[in-house]
Amino acid sequence: MDIKIHGDIGGWWDGVSAKDVFSQLASCPKGEDINVSIHSYGGDMFEGVAIYNALKQHPSKVIVTVAGIAASSGSLIAMAGDEIRMPENAFLMIHNPWGFVQGESKDFADAADLFAQFEASMATVYAKKSGKTVEEIRQIQDATTWLDGPQAVEMGFADTVIDAVQIAAFAHMPKSIAEGCPAKFVKPEAEPVPAPEPEPEPALDPEPEPEPALDPEPEPEPDPVPEPEPKPEPAPEPEPEPAATAFDPAENAAEIVELCQLAGRPSNAAAWIREGKTADEVRGILAKLQLDGQAPVAPLNTAPQGLTEELQEAAKTNLTVRSYLAKGEIDKAIKHLTKEN
Repeated sequence: MDIKIHGDIGGWWDGVSAKDVFSQLASCPKGEDINVSIHSYGGDMFEGVAIYNALKQHPSKVIVTVAGIAASSGSLIAMAGDEIRMPENAFLMIHNPWGFVQGESKDFADAADLFAQFEASMATVYAKKSGKTVEEIRQIQDATTWLDGPQAVEMGFADTVIDAVQIAAFAHMPKSIAEGCPAKFVKPEAEPVPAPEPEPEPALDPEPEPEPALDPEPEPEPDPVPEPEPKPEPAPEPEPEPAATAFDPAENAAEIVELCQLAGRPSNAAAWIREGKTADEVRGILAKLQLDGQAPVAPLNTAPQGLTEELQEAAKTNLTVRSYLAKGEIDKAIKHLTKEN
């Protein structure tokens, strides 16, 4: 099975979402290798961690190829490969997650603690793949480190160097990442402009027409015939009711896995799918567990126990708004903030 993660990570800006990957993995034949191609400058950290977990927990062998750039959460997803291949001119970029915070001083202090949890969680993933210590990885994150294929293999973040490739340019790329990126992009060739069609030669002047004969005496005009009254337009037929959307078991299973990942209860997903529960039923179960205080719901198991659900949701919103603003999509950012508030 082939999975392409090219472009943004996250479904809010028409990129590759965790739900997209879950659906593809659900249809993977048993025992078939999964070939994942990554060419992404990153995106939403929560979506990236969910995709990493889904690939890492799948029983098939996962072969990751960095097709150009795997930056930010793109490099995190790459660490899910049982085998990681990189062309000699491809790049990994490892840094700390970042976003926007608004509020009073306590909100900023709480957000700093939350981001520190995210950084530690990501450092653990990189350390597990490379064999380095978490402290060494934190230094690499703080420095915003770019590694080409041979450097990534030498430092343990990749397994094999393959032949160089032409790296396709992105339609848009955040300025903060583009300024430090050492990759040489190839812009797509412009389509040739067709040559204009030649104008037709002007026709020769026609022979002069003979002078018309004198007009006869005009005949009296007949009385005008009254126009018939317009017929009333028939009433429009009522539009048929839209057909109900068919239930998709694969999409339902993918959504249940996504809900359990975000709620910090991935181990419950398989049982609820076997029991035939719908995504709406699982959403209600998780909400009740949260209200009863039985499930410490936190994004990706990285939020500290003392933080409120409102702060965690605010952090997710701020990360999403940060992605919009980084690409100059101010209208989408304002719309998202208005919806959340």
